[in-house]
Amino acid sequence: MVYPRMGRVPLPPKGAQHYTTMCQFCNVGCGYDVYVWPAGAEGSPEPGGHGIEYKIVDEAYGRNLVKQPDFTKEHVGLSAEEGEPWISEAMVVKTIRRTWERGRGTGGWREVYVAQIPSPECPINWGNHSVRGGTQAERIWSPWNIAGERRLTKPLVRFGGRLEPVSWEYAIDLVARVVKGVIDKWGIERPGWGKEGHAVFAHRMDHGGGGGGGMIFNTVVGLFFFYGVRTAFARIHNRPFFGPENPAAGDAGPGAMNTSYHDLRLADTIILWGNNPYSTATVMFVKHVLDNLRGATKAEKQRWFNPGEPVIDSRIIIVDPRRTETVEAAEAAAGKDRVLHLQVKPGTDIVLANAIARVIYERYGDVVEEFVNHYRSAAGWGFNWDEEGFQKYVSEALQVGKKTLDEVLTEAESITGVPRDKIELAAKWIAERKEGGYPKRVWLMYEKGIIWNQNYRSIYSLFDLCMIAGATRGLPGCGCQRQGGHQEGFASPAPPPPPWTDERHHIAYPDKSLYDEYYNTKYPRADFYMPTTDFRLANGEGKVLWVIDMDNYRLAPNSQRLKAVVGDRAWRVTRYVFAEAYANVGGKESEPNYDPNALEPVITTPPSSREYAEKVLQALEETGGLFVIVEDIYPTFMVEDAHVVLPAAFNNGEWPDVRMGVHERRFRIADAWLDPPGEAKPDWWILANVAKRIVELYEEEGRGGDPVAERFRKAFKPIWDAMEANARDPTVEVENEIFKTYIANADEAYSRLGVHWEVQYWTPEFKKLDLNILRKLRTIGTVLPITKLDVKPDGTIEVRGVVNIMEPALNDTYREEVVVVKPDGTIVRRIEVVPSNETVRSYVPGHLKPWPAVWDKYPPYVDELIRKGYKYWVVNGRYNAIWQTGYADPNVVEIMARHPMNIVQVNPEDAAKEGLENGDIVVIYNDYGSTTAMVWVTRVVAPGTIFLIMAHPKAVGANAVTTPSVDPAAQNPDYKLTLANLRKIGRADETIIKKVTFKDIRFAVR
Repeated sequence: MVYPRMGRVPLPPKGAQHYTTMCQFCNVGCGYDVYVWPAGAEGSPEPGGHGIEYKIVDEAYGRNLVKQPDFTKEHVGLSAEEGEPWISEAMVVKTIRRTWERGRGTGGWREVYVAQIPSPECPINWGNHSVRGGTQAERIWSPWNIAGERRLTKPLVRFGGRLEPVSWEYAIDLVARVVKGVIDKWGIERPGWGKEGHAVFAHRMDHGGGGGGGMIFNTVVGLFFFYGVRTAFARIHNRPFFGPENPAAGDAGPGAMNTSYHDLRLADTIILWGNNPYSTATVMFVKHVLDNLRGATKAEKQRWFNPGEPVIDSRIIIVDPRRTETVEAAEAAAGKDRVLHLQVKPGTDIVLANAIARVIYERYGDVVEEFVNHYRSAAGWGFNWDEEGFQKYVSEALQVGKKTLDEVLTEAESITGVPRDKIELAAKWIAERKEGGYPKRVWLMYEKGIIWNQNYRSIYSLFDLCMIAGATRGLPGCGCQRQGGHQEGFASPAPPPPPWTDERHHIAYPDKSLYDEYYNTKYPRADFYMPTTDFRLANGEGKVLWVIDMDNYRLAPNSQRLKAVVGDRAWRVTRYVFAEAYANVGGKESEPNYDPNALEPVITTPPSSREYAEKVLQALEETGGLFVIVEDIYPTFMVEDAHVVLPAAFNNGEWPDVRMGVHERRFRIADAWLDPPGEAKPDWWILANVAKRIVELYEEEGRGGDPVAERFRKAFKPIWDAMEANARDPTVEVENEIFKTYIANADEAYSRLGVHWEVQYWTPEFKKLDLNILRKLRTIGTVLPITKLDVKPDGTIEVRGVVNIMEPALNDTYREEVVVVKPDGTIVRRIEVVPSNETVRSYVPGHLKPWPAVWDKYPPYVDELIRKGYKYWVVNGRYNAIWQTGYADPNVVEIMARHPMNIVQVNPEDAAKEGLENGDIVVIYNDYGSTTAMVWVTRVVAPGTIFLIMAHPKAVGANAVTTPSVDPAAQNPDYKLTLANLRKIGRADETIIKKVTFKDIRFAVR
């Protein structure tokens, strides 16, 4: 059911309620203004006739938007940048909401309009949006749209073969009894802690966007599983363990998020490595990368460059196995002579990075020496440049003194497939001095093509390259960091170590023996410290699997094996609990019966939640089964095996959370503006109530002083108190109390609990912060880390944050972003240069450590596929409109019409060999699984390479053929390293073929 297009857009009237949020999807974090008003009311298009108003003076980017838009005029493309947004029907939805007359969630229901409009005030997107962000309103639930139909609205419990609605009381009691019973029976004693619940496996979303994540979410999930249950066996949505995604970035020094859009706009040379941002960070690329390439930021460069330093036409280097849309768009904007595409063979990026670095070291040694001396000079205030590590890097990774440059380039060309002249050209674009002897300002960004590809060494090779290229200097126009998948928002008590050790960490600076060991044994040594859950589930370990806001059946390496194992173990429990009851149902099932009523399922008397839990615990002991809990906003593939399904509210509109965009650590609130549908509840509410019931069960047994009960009580009492206060006074916001207790004052809270903790980029200035201050900062927010927060008596707010976190670490001065909110709501944003000091240096990295990342062969699982003769490298990734698992994409009719099924890109040469053409259906298969897709013949992929969308709303996607391979030092999976064959099995229906296009994306200069 689709709410019909009206051919016009209702405008919010004056007095419409105004909220701010960020896009729920990618890493960029575009800002959005949200307006809610009663249906039937409507603003008029002239200024003053509607409720949209902007009050931003952005001195950093030279933008002054203190105005109301004029909708009586025709709005041209990108007019939002001037404060004149073009509002489409996909940005407005009609739904229902309570009046909120006494606070959020109170009052009667009424029909309302919700408009979610890209914010011209936001310094990230300037009112621009991607195809994903521009259709967010269609993903807001309504009684009249697909999103409303798809949402989970009631707790469900499996009775036999069916999931049936139950009360929250029943679901919470059942879950609490099973979790408590598992801890009691299979818990492992640790001195000082009592029993730890390592048989409870937690699979959860870990950062912002995507229907999960954010600091408040992560805090409460961490309190429940890492402090209350105390399980070491958790995983994050895209990797089969709980731990960092970019540990090499921290070991190298700068960390994974250290630069800014300000730096990107000032760069002379931009390097995009393994990230395809046109599809995966659209607005960052279109607004900031292309602005730089087109010359639109030259005035900014003249302001921030040294006196006399030339402003040159910027260049871009793109490293990717495919000729992506990013390459095409860059060439359209800058011309082919300023775009260098290095089409690297999958898995050989380390060799390519080291080869480029060797050319730089040998031919531009004076530049390298200048940068190294810059790092050395910071020792005066305690910064540590690792000289010994640098010499080892030069000797072992760059092979200086062991091989000639000619030998290195010949070998690199052979391994990577990148011609040596292009390797040399890349080095020249990075390191050749500008006129007047000025070194170039280099800015590098990488993502999943590196992270999911021999993680630790691949990432480290890029940071090594950045060090000798000066990208880690922290100066304007410099940077070296990840792109991100989603936004970030991690805050949590630290996870406990596994029961066999007191340590939990990745393996830093590993030697070659670790990789040789993995090649020979396939056992990743880091698993000893950060245990992998997927493999253990397959081995029969674990008793409870609680999956929150994610879908392992699509986003797990070797996902078909995981699905088979979890499904088998889950149904062992179901059969044990219900088979006897269903077998004893009377009746003459064998006789013909033509009464249609007889086809209805037989209803037996359901057990009480206590009886159900007792039977489950017996089943877990006797069958090797697994009790599966799924907590989500939509039915996922995993629901088909779940015993309990808990309907969650969305922390992007239905309850407030906080998170930051990855590219400059911009920290803001994603506010609440809508009630969740049906009986759906925030994740914190669900976990707090289960925790409370666990404590009550211990108290009912006379064991209220049990260490497990004490842990849950200590962790959740502040949240329970806030919930009770909210019940008395709905204006008390529970999320704000969680924020103030466990995020703003994390140091005090976790000291009370006696555990280590993390709140990303926390500083003591956080103590002055709460959700209401963040609301006043709107879509501008602040960059982290915060160096100063001042709330003046007249209501003025001033907040300062570090622009590039390597700048104060290595330089006498650094840039601070200053955001001032005036009493009338006008926001002034500027960037100031201020002296570095001891305090700010305590907030930023204190070292740079080169380390030799060396590659000599593929991981064992991958090497086996090569030796078995699988023909095609399977490159996979997100594909613009289809985001992550595609969890929200079915809500948008146009997206599903454009992408009705998964696609596989095949090179024309390979298509000819396989007898394939556009629209054919093929099965892609290897030893680990298979999936189907519709063929798209294109030169975007090189011969011998195919491309699959990571996941599709109707299909598992690429992870059906990924292997169990992980990095043995960092545990991150090698999703990008697998091979497969393909075989034609049919052809798509002609009605589908006629509706989709198989044309490659092309761009024209405007």
